[in-house]
Amino acid sequence: MEDFINHPQHYQLCNVKSVNSEETFDTDVLSILEALCDKIDAESYVMSSSIEPHYYCSAIAYILRAPFKDNMEADIRKAIVYLSLLAGDDPREVGEE
Repeated sequence: MEDFINHPQHYQLCNVKSVNSEETFDTDVLSILEALCDKIDAESYVMSSSIEPHYYCSAIAYILRAPFKDNMEADIRKAIVYLSLLAGDDPREVGEE
């Protein structure tokens, strides 16, 4: 039986082989996002505001999960919203003139 709370299927990506050894391990969206966010926080990169890492990680999460969910197009569109916000455009403001 699928565990929809702790291990939903659309978060489980694949079994990955380590580059440095024969070891394989399961990877999931949350592990990838945690590693990215830790790296962004540690390195400070070029993020100009504290909300930008959220936009970046949210876009990646939607892209990674999209093929495994019922409505791939909706998740791709959500990722585009976050990428637009990251680029400085707010798609929610279109048509509000």
